[in-house]
Amino acid sequence: MPKHCPPRVPSQNTPLRRWLGLAIIRALRWRIEGTIPNLSQGILVAGPHTSLWDGVLGFAAIHALRLRVTVLVADKYFSRLSHPLLLAIGAQPVNRSQQSGVVEQAIDRFATNEKMALLLTPENTRLRCPQLRTGFHEIARRANVPIIPLALDYQRRTIVIGPPMAAGQTAEQSVQVFCEFMAKSGRAKHPDRLSLPLRAYNKAHQGSD
Repeated sequence: MPKHCPPRVPSQNTPLRRWLGLAIIRALRWRIEGTIPNLSQGILVAGPHTSLWDGVLGFAAIHALRLRVTVLVADKYFSRLSHPLLLAIGAQPVNRSQQSGVVEQAIDRFATNEKMALLLTPENTRLRCPQLRTGFHEIARRANVPIIPLALDYQRRTIVIGPPMAAGQTAEQSVQVFCEFMAKSGRAKHPDRLSLPLRAYNKAHQGSD
């Protein structure tokens, strides 16, 4: 596991958080496979998402790598008590009632931040969501930033960092590449809770082995 992010990557110099992230990864006997590409901007698209443990492992890995991520959270969840905690994990408030929408606000943040790694999960629920959200495609295409897939493999206890990819010409193409990577590199903690698109790709991938 690298001790530092590459120089262009948004990073955080927080030894205590790195130590905690490493401690969680090691205590759970997980490891990180692959490297964060040396890019100043990008969208980290993570999956499969079927358990609360996904978030624990994901943020442990992020802090272990000293990676500084941005997570967009509805502003209604920011209160006097929660605000410091949310900021500590990289959360930034967005107004979901604005006409521009979350996608537009994310694009604006890329335009005003030279270094930014936005973390998204296309599955909007941990229980068999019928389709994947395609906002990551629209943000990547219009902000002209790459997509870096992150897969959780509970079978091998491994977090897999995939190679950066450009947004496809259509949202369907971007979703297809994401699903193919997840089918190849990810194993859900609860396979019965997989989103329907990932379930279909997993079945096709297993059938081709």
